[in-house]
Amino acid sequence: MFLFIPILTVFISIILLIFNWRINKNASYLSLIFIILASYGITHYFTLYGQSEFWLAIFYTHFSAFWLLPGPFLYFYVRGTLSDEQGLSWRDSWHFVPALVHLIGILPYLIQPFSYKLEVAQSILLNMDALKTIKVSWLYPSTVSYFMRTGLLIAYAVYTTKMLWDYKPTQKEMRQIPQEQYQITLKYLVLLHACILIATLGFLFITFVFSNTKVSSEVMSAMPVHYVSGIAFLLMSGGLLFFPEVLYGMPVNRTRPLPNRGKKNEKVLKSKEKQAEEATAIEEDPFKELAEQILKHLEKKKPYLHPNFSLSDLAQALKVPQHHVSYCFNAIIKTKFTDLKTQLRVAHAKALLQKGASNELSIDGIGRESGFASRSNFYSAFKAETGLTPNEFLAQSARQ
Repeated sequence: MFLFIPILTVFISIILLIFNWRINKNASYLSLIFIILASYGITHYFTLYGQSEFWLAIFYTHFSAFWLLPGPFLYFYVRGTLSDEQGLSWRDSWHFVPALVHLIGILPYLIQPFSYKLEVAQSILLNMDALKTIKVSWLYPSTVSYFMRTGLLIAYAVYTTKMLWDYKPTQKEMRQIPQEQYQITLKYLVLLHACILIATLGFLFITFVFSNTKVSSEVMSAMPVHYVSGIAFLLMSGGLLFFPEVLYGMPVNRTRPLPNRGKKNEKVLKSKEKQAEEATAIEEDPFKELAEQILKHLEKKKPYLHPNFSLSDLAQALKVPQHHVSYCFNAIIKTKFTDLKTQLRVAHAKALLQKGASNELSIDGIGRESGFASRSNFYSAFKAETGLTPNEFLAQSARQ
């Protein structure tokens, strides 16, 4: 369990990072938090429970500078989510100072030959109390770095918890934020902080025990803490699988605020079916106008006819943040961007075939004119949408 949870977290986080670093940088900060904490968990396992000199030599100390960064990334994530802003400024560079100082301190160890690191790993496996005496940083002893990584994350978590507590949008700002998205994201932020504080306080307790007792006895006495911390860690990363909407953050439509429509008629809302309630929510969504602009742009400009047309191209054309566009597809249009792009391309190809374009173009040429990058993509997408191949569709249209 102790090794399975961090490995699973790394897998989830890498997927999260790959698919979201261009769409929403705030989600990237979240994935970096999970990856770094998971690397710490893996190192912790190989130090206390594993019996492999090789893997302990790989993980011991090498990633310790990164273990001082979850706090700053948590701050960037919460700040960006609450403000619906992305990116860093030069003023944010001071958040990386502790990690940089630690990296300078362990640099002599990092450049040591791997054979030396294997000897260090062997000494730890033979006697775990050697962890207290091994000096890998020339700036401070190992116990200081142990307290730094947990203490720093707790300090950031407490500060960002205060940010959440103080976050009270005005009525005007609330009309600019989709309410369902607001509730989901706020609840996840609370869950995230609770899990981080539980897991980090657990490791801080282990560090205190470690500094005052033998490591062997610490391992046995801290076993329940390891289980609780592991469950908390699994909840905050695995929660994204059940609530993927969190990745869109709290999009704020500052350019087109909705008018104040007064109090809702509760009796009318209670009498409506679920489908009608969803339609009402979409109608009142502050991003409904942007969703309409997206559909109009696709219909008028037909940018999907370009083979390399992407979500970022659409966001740039409309001059809006990319995660706002993603939110519109997910919550309002209710269709994936890639699915709608394929549907529009197939519809364009069908129109060309029905207009007799095959007299001048080959079937492959019609696919290229419709935005498909390859013949195989065209044929598979066309059949998936229509149930027919392009040739079968052309023959059927000729008979009609």
